[in-house]
Amino acid sequence: MLKLFTEFIKESVDENIPYFFSRRLYDFLLEISGSSKDSNISKYILNILDCESDIDIKSSFTFVDMTDKNDSVSLIQTNRVHSLYKKSGSGLDFKSWISYEKSDPNSEVWKSNRTDAAVGRTFRKISIDGEIKFSDSTIEKFVNLYKSLFDFKNNVNERFEIVDGESFKKWYLHSNYNSSGRGQLGNSCMRYESCQSYFDIYINNPSVCKLLVLYSSIEKDKISGRAIVWLQTDGKFYMDRVYTNEDSDLHIFAKYAEDMGWETRWTKDRTIQLQKFIFDKYPYMDTFSVLNIKTGILYSDGDLWPSNELYSLRDTGGSFESGENLIYSEYHNEWLNREDSMEIDGDIIRISEATYLEYKGEYAHPREDVTYSNFSGESYLTEDTVFSSFLRDSLYKELTIKIPVGNHNGRPEYDWILKSECVDNVVYYDGENVIEGKTISEFIINNPITGIGYLKNGVIPVYKNGDKNITAKDAELLKVNLKITNDINLVKSSVYIKEFIGTPTITKKDLYKHIMELDIKMEDHSKYIKSLSDIYYQQSYYGQNPRLHSMDIETYVGSSFDKLIKICLANYDINSYRELENNLSPAYSNMRYLLTEFMYIPEVDDELKDYISSGHVIYKSFQLSYLLVNKILKGDYLTAWYYYMYFKQN
Repeated sequence: MLKLFTEFIKESVDENIPYFFSRRLYDFLLEISGSSKDSNISKYILNILDCESDIDIKSSFTFVDMTDKNDSVSLIQTNRVHSLYKKSGSGLDFKSWISYEKSDPNSEVWKSNRTDAAVGRTFRKISIDGEIKFSDSTIEKFVNLYKSLFDFKNNVNERFEIVDGESFKKWYLHSNYNSSGRGQLGNSCMRYESCQSYFDIYINNPSVCKLLVLYSSIEKDKISGRAIVWLQTDGKFYMDRVYTNEDSDLHIFAKYAEDMGWETRWTKDRTIQLQKFIFDKYPYMDTFSVLNIKTGILYSDGDLWPSNELYSLRDTGGSFESGENLIYSEYHNEWLNREDSMEIDGDIIRISEATYLEYKGEYAHPREDVTYSNFSGESYLTEDTVFSSFLRDSLYKELTIKIPVGNHNGRPEYDWILKSECVDNVVYYDGENVIEGKTISEFIINNPITGIGYLKNGVIPVYKNGDKNITAKDAELLKVNLKITNDINLVKSSVYIKEFIGTPTITKKDLYKHIMELDIKMEDHSKYIKSLSDIYYQQSYYGQNPRLHSMDIETYVGSSFDKLIKICLANYDINSYRELENNLSPAYSNMRYLLTEFMYIPEVDDELKDYISSGHVIYKSFQLSYLLVNKILKGDYLTAWYYYMYFKQN
């Protein structure tokens, strides 16, 4: 029997302890406030919650909690709290002890020396202490809501309902979930508005297909869980997969099914006989995913599919998959759509995983070693390709030629480039013999006196001719009689050229003046430049590489570019360019430095500045000026250019 409330109050002493509510009571009151359609009640409850932990409100009882009854709460007098503190022997001060005990649900303040009190009287007293304005009708409505929500929460059967027909659409739609996006229910693939047209198979078979829903509120306008209930061909009911917002509700469904005598354990021998089963769209089916379109039987055994008379109902887009157009692939170990597969070397292969080889007009098996070429945008058998370090790309071997690019430890190094008319003569040493071959200008340094090209990064045998060295090829052109011996003296090509040309008779100032006064037209060299562009061209992510390939041929035509080339020839010894010369992927900061330094050259007027778009254009122009130097400069001026500009002698 509840103690008279007035008697209980008299036993209390004023310890000035705030009102404390248990977490479950606090959340319960908050749920009443949120679900009530009466704004006055909602406001009243929020005011009550504001009293919780308010140290300015003097209370005669505290630590209020719910009980197992709908009309009472449990609480403790403040003087009893003080007694518990003394008995605890805690070294904490009273305020700190209270704070600690409040958060511990197993504390004695929540378990002993407690008294049950009526809900209405308890919250009336809290309202008075908290100076909350209320009426008797407010308290009455609040108590009624407390009782009804309590009963709803604690009577599970009242929360469940079995529905069918059009109700499937309503309770599958995420806007009718208590918490959209939470739990398996909130993440169901069939929760969207776009899925509403998929449920005909459920709606049109109410005799064998029901939906069990778990309401989350008294108003029954939201659900927190659902599960399909099937009547099987053996006359027994089976509850399908359960979807809930909270995992804790799963056992509620399991208990309900147990009480109803329903089966819940999946087995592959379950079947459902439908009355109507041919529809345009179907939902994604968890358990009964195979439909016989001749008999209308649903099967839980997914291994029965594929077959000509069976549909697989495992598509989240409302579709289905027929077995008619499927073929089994041992390679993939699965069934494939015939339209999306092909036979290669006796295996059924998914086309998307095979590689088309345009040069062969056939597909390569996934296990074949295949290489993609950025240059051609095609794939090749790796054995039919070579890798070009110069272009940093794999190339179809039939489209390439092998060229010498330098020497290492006296042995030649080779690379691959695309076949082109733009290959220049070069003399190089292969470790045993002097060879006359072909390579591209980038790897060549020319003897400006004889016009013979040697590998820039190579070595060449030389012989004594007075106080100088000379190669056999240069001696032949200059009609120098050499006594060829077996004593080979190998010298770096660039060192040989530098020593061979000696000190020029033309000053650097005169060379500069000569270059700037030249009447050159780059369009005269357009065919050669076009061939260069073809060699350097590649379709790859190296698009920012400052090689010639990303410059349109039209770029090289016009008076502005003619002037730009002359400035580059006359300033080839510029520091920032020489730092970048051997770097195929210079940093943007270095490229900006080159552009800045270039802009300080007196001949770079405003018109030319407008013409230049970036440091990349400057870099390409310097590179092109070197590739064309032997075509633009002649005789002593070419010798002087090599001496001052390439070898940077002053």
